[in-house]
Amino acid sequence: HALSGCRQLSEPVTLRHNTAASAIVEAISAGTKGGQVIAADVGLNNRRRDKGIPQLNVYRGVPGGALPPAMPAQVKAHLRTHSVPDALLYAYDKKRRRRQYTVVEIKYCRDTKPADQEARAEKQHEELVSALREYDPYALVAQCNLMLGVGGAIPTNMVRHLRDDLGVADTALNALLKQLHYTAIEHIEKIWRYRRAKISNRLNQTRSSLKGPTGNR
Repeated sequence: HALSGCRQLSEPVTLRHNTAASAIVEAISAGTKGGQVIAADVGLNNRRRDKGIPQLNVYRGVPGGALPPAMPAQVKAHLRTHSVPDALLYAYDKKRRRRQYTVVEIKYCRDTKPADQEARAEKQHEELVSALREYDPYALVAQCNLMLGVGGAIPTNMVRHLRDDLGVADTALNALLKQLHYTAIEHIEKIWRYRRAKISNRLNQTRSSLKGPTGNR
């Protein structure tokens, strides 16, 4: 439960997610579909700035200019703040005259049970995907849910999405998978250390309250 996303441990869990997601977005940006990455909401450029690395030209939210022209302004405004995927790829096929969207959501899950988190990811951006299809029936809209095992397992579906749908292949793909495995293992200890510190702090507060202001109880 603690490693899978306990709300009481949101700080280290979010750090783990954003560390892995940043690596994934950087790998996609360096691959064959790098030019399609237009948005990433994983703290990517903050990390690059801290490391002294040039920032990527991506928005944090869904840019209005990439949404279908027929979509009403109020719908665009709502989606830009209420349905923000971890990454969004966009391209316009001039030959077929149609837009292509790929919604990317990244989640950690139990190593042997990714189905629950996959369903949650699908539901999370249901509104965005439905709106894109409604206001541009000819657009190709896909969603890639990338599941990462909390113990370092990498599901086969994730490897397929990265290779076939997101343009990360060969040496770059192997390097990314190793990095993601290491990130999961590294953050197990960080999450447990954070949990122990939080429990210890709570116990100390309880003891202090029992002693009272005079310490005579």
